[in-house]
Formats: sequence, structure tokens, C-alpha cells
Amino acid sequence: MAWTAIGGGALGVHGVVALSLGIVGTAALAWALMALAFKSSREGWDERSADPGEPDKP
Repeated sequence: MAWTAIGGGALGVHGVVALSLGIVGTAALAWALMALAFKSSREGWDERSADPGEPDKP
């Protein structure tokens, strides 16, 4: 409905499948990247030094 509301033509079965997979894939990628960002923040990877000679903070 949204596709036709913005002026798109009628979608066939392949178009609906492609559009659905694109939406689901984009949402899944966004979820995975945000999960990795929160995991990195929680585990302290953001605070570690870039200098390999400096000891890690507890």
C-alpha cells in the first residue's frame, strides 16, 4: 500500500519478495550492528588503549 501511495507502479510477486527481503535484511543488519556496538561498550573495548605497550585497565 505504501509503495502505491508514493506513486510506484503495481508490484508483481518478485517485486514484493525483493522489497520484503530488503526491508527485513536492512532491519536485521541494523539490529546486529547496534548489538555489537552495545556489546563493545559494555565490555570496555571502547576504553582500551591503542598503544600495545600500555597495560589494560581493569
